[in-house]
Amino acid sequence: MIKIIFFFNKYFKNKKEKKAFFLIEVMLAIFLVLVGFLTVISLASSGLRESMDSRDQIIAGLLAQEGAELVRNIRDNNWVTGGNSFNNLPNNNNDCLVDMNSSEIINGNCTKDFSELQLWYKNNFYTIDPSNPFVATKFHRKIDFDINGNRLTITSMVVWGGSFLTVANCNVSNKCVYVKTILTKWGE
Repeated sequence: MIKIIFFFNKYFKNKKEKKAFFLIEVMLAIFLVLVGFLTVISLASSGLRESMDSRDQIIAGLLAQEGAELVRNIRDNNWVTGGNSFNNLPNNNNDCLVDMNSSEIINGNCTKDFSELQLWYKNNFYTIDPSNPFVATKFHRKIDFDINGNRLTITSMVVWGGSFLTVANCNVSNKCVYVKTILTKWGE
């Protein structure tokens, strides 16, 4: 009889230990799955954020280049029509607007409020025209001019998520890119 009691005590004691061990295993497994899941979510979120930042940097760089090319187009059109290459281009002015549909600088004095330098997405193009149908973008572009004799220095700067900076402080960590181009009076 003592052997049977001893057997039952031993049997039930091991079963209680097994249940406690099983509970610890389940809790540890849940913890590891949760940590793994949160890590995957964090990595996916970080990757998506970096991808969006890279997209914005590429768009801003292309918009800055487009600003310089639009001024080059004005210079070339002036030359083709027989005029002075730098006709209708301001000298030593900042914050000018140029649009793909114009052959001159918008609003000759070039002093603009930051909100007026915003670009709008319209018919698959970025434009300064906010008329319908349009979508406001986070990109702002300004073009600075400096004419020195037969040389025109253009600085086209695009910012997103902030305000304009100096060229020395303009970098992608500040959400700013710029293109600097020197044009000459060729063919005159």
